[in-house]
Amino acid sequence: MNRNEWQQVKKIFDAALKLAPDERGKFLDENCGEDKILRREVENLLTSFKDDSFMEQPAATEFASLIVKRNGKLTDGEQIAHYRILSQIGAGGMGEVYLAQDKKLDRRVAVKILNEKFAKNESNLNRFIQEAKAASSLNHPNILVIYEIGENEKANYIVSEFIEGVTLRDGFKESP
Repeated sequence: MNRNEWQQVKKIFDAALKLAPDERGKFLDENCGEDKILRREVENLLTSFKDDSFMEQPAATEFASLIVKRNGKLTDGEQIAHYRILSQIGAGGMGEVYLAQDKKLDRRVAVKILNEKFAKNESNLNRFIQEAKAASSLNHPNILVIYEIGENEKANYIVSEFIEGVTLRDGFKESP
C-alpha cells in the first residue's frame, strides 16, 4: 500500500468512526465502491478499533502476556517463554505491555499480557485472541507485525515487533 492509498484508507476510516456501527456498511459501499482491498483495510481497522485498550498503546508496542506477582505486574528480568522483560511500556484495560528481549532471535519485542481478571473470562480471552488475529491480518508497513500468541503457566500473551513512536490514537489526533 502506498502513501496515497494509506491516506484514502485513513480518510474513510476516520469518517466511518463518526457513524453508528449499523450505518458503516452502506457508507463503505458508497466510499469504497468495487475496491475490495480498500474496503478490507478499512474494515480491519474498524474491527481493531472496537477495543479502546488496543488503540491506546503505541501501535508498535501492542502486545504481551499475564503474570501475577507484585500487584500483577512483571518485573524487569522476569521471563515469559523465551522473552526477557526489560521494562513496562504501557497499560490498558485488559493488561500491560512490556518491552522484552527475544532470547532466541536477539531482538527487542513488545509483549502484551492479559491481566488475570480478564484471563479468567472466556469471552475476554477470545477478545484478546481476536485482537491478535485482527492485527495479524493487516499487511502494511505502518502496522506492526504479530510474531506470536501464546499461553504458559504464567500468562496469556501476544508478542509483536517493537516500534518506538506515538500511539495510533495520538497520531490520528495530530493529523489534520
